[in-house]
Amino acid sequence: MANAPNEVRLFEVNLISHQVSMLLRRRAFQQLSGVASALMLAAGAVLAILMAMHLCAALRMRSGTQIKNKELADLQKICADLDNQRKIAQRRADAVAPLMPIARQRVAWAPKLAAAAADLPPGAGLLSVQATQRDVFLARTSASAGQDEAGLPQMAIAILYLPLPGGEGNLSLYAEHLRNDKTFMNKFDSAQLVAMEQDSWESKPVEVLHIHAQGTPK
Repeated sequence: MANAPNEVRLFEVNLISHQVSMLLRRRAFQQLSGVASALMLAAGAVLAILMAMHLCAALRMRSGTQIKNKELADLQKICADLDNQRKIAQRRADAVAPLMPIARQRVAWAPKLAAAAADLPPGAGLLSVQATQRDVFLARTSASAGQDEAGLPQMAIAILYLPLPGGEGNLSLYAEHLRNDKTFMNKFDSAQLVAMEQDSWESKPVEVLHIHAQGTPK
């Protein structure tokens, strides 16, 4: 005890400021944590909304894809039916293909007869009509087309005319009327007056007009 210091020196450490700083830092960290949590929650909500929107869009796309696939299947079925119908129509067309040239070359005589009767002058009537088209079932070559006139469509018309008092006596105009009639001249190239003769019918003088119409080979 002899070497003991004469007096003990005491010291005091002030920890209050350190404790206060630590509390302030903790409080600031808590506040920052709250703000960060709020931001994260907001970001999570935005991400959830975006995910929901993308999910709805994906569902709509999937539904639209299913609808399109169904429409595509229906269209493919329609196309297959149309292909089958085309094949059937092609077979039928091939079956009647040999008749097509005949259908194009044939002459419709009934409209020509109606036109010839409609163009008759008063007091005239059809005495006789001869029509022929003998080559309609024959294949005509270009070499023989212009030589064989017997096979061309032809019509010979004989008109009986009883002159009427005050009526027009010029029957030669009838051939001109026929040449100007598009219905009669269809597939015909010429209609000519070939003869006019005097005759009698029931002791009355009459005139007989002969007209010849002819077409060309097609």
